Amino acid sequence: MVSGGKAQAGARTSGRRAKKRLLWIARVLRSGAEISRGIMGAPSNFQPAFFVFPFEGRLVNAIHSFFCPRFDAVFLDDEMRVVDVRQVKPFWPFVVPRSSCKYLIEAPLGSATRRIKLGDWLFIEQKVGAIWRRTR
Repeated sequence: MVSGGKAQAGARTSGRRAKKRLLWIARVLRSGAEISRGIMGAPSNFQPAFFVFPFEGRLVNAIHSFFCPRFDAVFLDDEMRVVDVRQVKPFWPFVVPRSSCKYLIEAPLGSATRRIKLGDWLFIEQKVGAIWRRTR
């Protein structure tokens, strides 16, 4: 869950503090205009973007890749658990996540598919846009 500047969903372990690994420093996109633009027109080595969608859902949060470079898409549910990770090619008209999602990370090609898998918990510090992965 994301609120008040930090996300800490699923970080509970049996009395031990969860270890975290920094993945990216991302731009946090919340407004409709920011979400609509996303990474369109960005170079291939763009700064990752973290999308906060107004609603949770599957079809309502589908994306396209018109005018975008190739990128990795990481879809997250409302508890910041990874529900889909995929590489997206330019000019795909409709990219639908496998499960309902509330958040999305668009990252440079290969930077997510090598380090993140389904079921991973991610954390974000929204004030600075730091995205962390809980390590086991």
